[in-house]
Amino acid sequence: MAVLLSPLFVCAQDFNDSPDCNDENYVALIFPKPKVQEIELVTKSASPSMNLALSIVDFAQQFLGTRYRIGGNGNNGGFDCSGFVQRIFKEVGLELPRSSVAQANYAKRIELNEVRTGDLIFFKGRNRGSSSVGHVAMVSNVSEDGSIEIIHATNHGGVMKENPFKNEYFAPRYLFAARVLQD
Repeated sequence: MAVLLSPLFVCAQDFNDSPDCNDENYVALIFPKPKVQEIELVTKSASPSMNLALSIVDFAQQFLGTRYRIGGNGNNGGFDCSGFVQRIFKEVGLELPRSSVAQANYAKRIELNEVRTGDLIFFKGRNRGSSSVGHVAMVSNVSEDGSIEIIHATNHGGVMKENPFKNEYFAPRYLFAARVLQD
């Protein structure tokens, strides 16, 4: 809460004369009666995990367009999906396992409607009939309408951003969402 005070009566004088506010050489500034107003200061601060997630997304975006490379972690000029996720989390000091299966076991599962920036989403691999993890992506944004955008390394486009649920390849392969960054 902040308190605002209005200025009080002020009388300015010409320093060559005696202090008489009725003299023509004086300027009187009169303000209304002092008022006290209460203003509620609203500050929305993101949680530490959200700030960290936003930093990770910012860092990850520099790799957009980087080619796909099997076994790639960025050191050899490209990324595979889990190498990309491992690399971007490592930038903020979080050591994730190397494989998408190990990352799935490392993170805490959450409901899809609970996902937020920085969470991971896991998909089946090439075999849609399988129930095994074959791909991992990080949530880069969740819009107000609940639309989810991910950033990930794909073998068809390298590092890219997209909505996986509007993609005919990824949508039917969705397995679950998980959280690494806990509050």
